[in-house]
Amino acid sequence: MRNETIRALIELNNRFYREHAASFSSTRQAPWPGWTRMLEATWRAWSLGENCCAGAEWTAEFSSPFSSSHEAPGKAPNARTIAERQPATDLTASSSLEDSPCTQPSADPATLQVLDLACGNMRLASALAADLTSTNISYLGVDTCDALAATAAIAPGNAPNATAGTQPASPASATAGTAPRNAAPARQLDLNAPSQAPYGQVGSATLLTQHGNLHASYQSLDILDELLSRGARATRSSIDAPLADLVCCFGFMHHVPSANLRQALIELLISLARPGGVIALSCWRFMDDARLAAKAERLDRSVTKTTSTPALDPTDLEPGDHFLGWQNDEHTLRFCHHVDEAELDRLSQTASAADAQEICRFSADGRSGALNRYLILRRA
Repeated sequence: MRNETIRALIELNNRFYREHAASFSSTRQAPWPGWTRMLEATWRAWSLGENCCAGAEWTAEFSSPFSSSHEAPGKAPNARTIAERQPATDLTASSSLEDSPCTQPSADPATLQVLDLACGNMRLASALAADLTSTNISYLGVDTCDALAATAAIAPGNAPNATAGTQPASPASATAGTAPRNAAPARQLDLNAPSQAPYGQVGSATLLTQHGNLHASYQSLDILDELLSRGARATRSSIDAPLADLVCCFGFMHHVPSANLRQALIELLISLARPGGVIALSCWRFMDDARLAAKAERLDRSVTKTTSTPALDPTDLEPGDHFLGWQNDEHTLRFCHHVDEAELDRLSQTASAADAQEICRFSADGRSGALNRYLILRRA
C-alpha cells in the first residue's frame, strides 16, 4: 500500500473520531469481558512464571484470583463487568484479588505501570482500578483524539464523586478512597486551548478519578503518523513514559492500514514493555459477524465505485481491508481491517523476532463471545 493511501485512511478515521467522539464514547462505557481473561493470563505469567496456554487456544481449565469462573469455550462470556466478578478461592488459600496485590516485574514493585495505546475514553484505567483494588496503578493513555479523552469518566468533572481541585494519591502512597491534602488542582483537558496539551506531550499530568489507587495521565500523539514517518524505534522516544509492566492496545489494530504498519505497531508495543512485561492487544473480527460483514461488503462496493480522489485509491487496498459506517449512517465512513488467523500468526512471528513470546490467544466479547480476538505476549 502506498504511503499516500495509508495517510488518507488514517485521516479518514481521525476525522471520524473527532466528529463523533461523544456518540462513540457513549457506546464504550463498560469493560470488555476479554479484559478479565487478559488479566488472568497476565497474572499467571507473572505469578507462576508460566504461559497460560503455551501459545495455543484458550481453555476453560484455569482459574485465577481475577474471576470466579470461566465460561465454557464457544459460549458468550458472562455480561457482568470486571468489577462485579468475585475472586476465586480454589487456586491458593489466599488467592483473593481483594487480599493480595498483583505481583509484576516492575522497578517499583508497589506500582503497576500501565500504558494504554489508542486509549480512547480511557475506560481501561477505571476498569483496572476497580478490579485491582489492592494494587497502585500508574496509567498513561495515549491517543490522537483529545475529544475522546475528554469524555473519560476519570477526567475532571466527569468522575462520580469527583471534586474540583483534588486528585488521587500518588502511586507510592495511595490508599484506596483517599486523596492527599493540599493536592494541586488537576488540569482539565480543554479542546479549545490546544496549548494545554501540545502535540506529543502529556496533556493532563493527573486526572481526577473515583479510585484512590489510580494515578492517570494522558498524552496526545498520533501514533500511526509517528510510525509511518519515523519508525518504531524513533516513535518509542516520543512517548512520555517509563517501560511498562502492562502494555495494552485494544480496539485499534483494525484501524491500522497496511500489513507493514501493523507489524511496526507490534514492534512498538513490545519496545514499550519492560523485560518480563506483558503486551495485550485485540483484533476486531467484524467479518465473522454476518450483519457487520454484509454492511462492509455493501460499503466496499460503494467506495470502489464512487471514490475518485488519487489519495484514496481503492485498488491500492490490501486483502482484509473494508469500510464501515457508524450506527445507521453509512455516509460516515471508517476504514477497518479484518485481521484473520493467518495474519495473527504473522503478527505473533513478528513479536517473536522482537524478543516477545506469545503466551495466549483467545476470542471474547460481543453477543457471540468471539467478536474480538486477543493476542497476549510477554517480552523476554
